[in-house]
Formats: sequence, C-alpha cells, structure tokens
Amino acid sequence: MAEKEIISCGIVVFRKNGDDQFEVLILDYGKFYSHPKGRIEPGEDFKRTAIRELHEETDLTTIIISSKPITIINYRYSAYRYTINKTVHFFAGIVSSKSQVVVSYEHQGFKWTTMDVARKLIIYDTDVRALEEAYIWIKTKKVANMIRDFKNQL
Repeated sequence: MAEKEIISCGIVVFRKNGDDQFEVLILDYGKFYSHPKGRIEPGEDFKRTAIRELHEETDLTTIIISSKPITIINYRYSAYRYTINKTVHFFAGIVSSKSQVVVSYEHQGFKWTTMDVARKLIIYDTDVRALEEAYIWIKTKKVANMIRDFKNQL
C-alpha cells in the first residue's frame, strides 16, 4: 500500500458563556466529534490555514488566537489504496460569545459544550489531547490579560 503525507491545521475554539465560563466548539463529522481543521494550501503558513479552515467550516473568526500551535498530533489511517500519515497543527482560539456558527457541508452539526462533555463526546485520544492543551493555554495569565483587553468583543 502506498503512503501519503498530509499536513493539516486547526483551531480548538472557545467562547465565554453567560456564566463567564468557557465552552468549547466541537463539530459533528457524522461518526465522531472533532475540532475544525483542514489541509494546508500552497503558500499558506500553519496559522493562516487554521484561520481559513475555521472560517470555511464554521463561518467563525477568532478574536484571540495562540501565536503558535499548542500541540501537534500525528496519526495514520487507510484510505483507498493509501496509508495516510497525517500531521495536524492545532492552535487555540477564542471567539465572541455573540458569534453564530454556520457549519459547512462537511459536518452534520456542532455543539458548544463544557470541557467535561467534550471529553466524553470526542472519541480520538489525539483530539482530546488537543482539547486539553488548548484549555491549558486559555488559562494562562497572558491569555487572561488578552481576554481582559478584549472583554467588550468577547
């Protein structure tokens, strides 16, 4: 079986709810839940890809985003006559609580949910790891300061 290398980028997306707690966005891919992500296109860097994919898949735009990937995950799967070696560079981002999600044709739906529920719905360990790393990032003092600075937009 021939092998293919695929590089994708995505964003683990959070928003503040009415109780000033963070909720995470998970997309329904039909058979599993995951974070918005997609393939890098020629001329794009990782961050630009992540931002583009978030917008294409959800119609969302981040207000705050990590400066570099918060985690990089690797996994393998079979598709057609290929073994795919996939690398995903995940960023963390925060969107306005007023943002409206419009999912693309690629998805069956979405959920804004708590970390505990997301951990139960996401079936792939690599995606849970991205969720955990993103949550650590949003809890840092630096991000808390950015949230304070952008409070009127969140």
